[in-house]
Amino acid sequence: MQDSNWLLGDLRVSIDRLDQAILTLLSERFRVIQKVMELKKTFEIDYQKSIARNQDIQYLQTFAADMHLGKEFVESLFKMLLDESMNIAQGSLRDTDYSVIELDLNSLQGSLKHVELSLLLVLAERFSVVKSIGKLKAEKGLPALDQKRWESLMEQKRDQARDLNLPMVFVERLFTKIHSEALRLEEAENKKEKYA
Repeated sequence: MQDSNWLLGDLRVSIDRLDQAILTLLSERFRVIQKVMELKKTFEIDYQKSIARNQDIQYLQTFAADMHLGKEFVESLFKMLLDESMNIAQGSLRDTDYSVIELDLNSLQGSLKHVELSLLLVLAERFSVVKSIGKLKAEKGLPALDQKRWESLMEQKRDQARDLNLPMVFVERLFTKIHSEALRLEEAENKKEKYA
């Protein structure tokens, strides 16, 4: 019993570290998005009509499927990221700093793609840990949802989001979505254990 408690605690520490990586990657993503939008405004390029960006998103969705991330979850994630990117763009365009114009748009879009690939890798690793937690909880007869831990985690994410200057509402929506997917995966592991 003591070993399984230690293991559960260790897995939760892994989740906390992966969540911090997600927030850090989001911060970098939004920094790059702001620069992309500033360049697009300067050169009067339509924000939403980028063939290269659409190709990148298709590639990322294929990559996510290869990493066994749920299609519905990934589509919802990219919709949230795109919506928040538009919010950031609208805010950043009011105070455009034209000193970043020398940045190459293709380079920035490449950076964005790499950040998003990293985000998908971290999410895949996070959900792998979640499955281990789900299996362990099933063995111990524990429910998938630990409400106190969830509330504590959300408070921690809010603090981290503030530290990284991330939009609070977005971070709350994102981690609620991640948590819903995690609960779905844990419950699936629980069902496997019951019928194994």
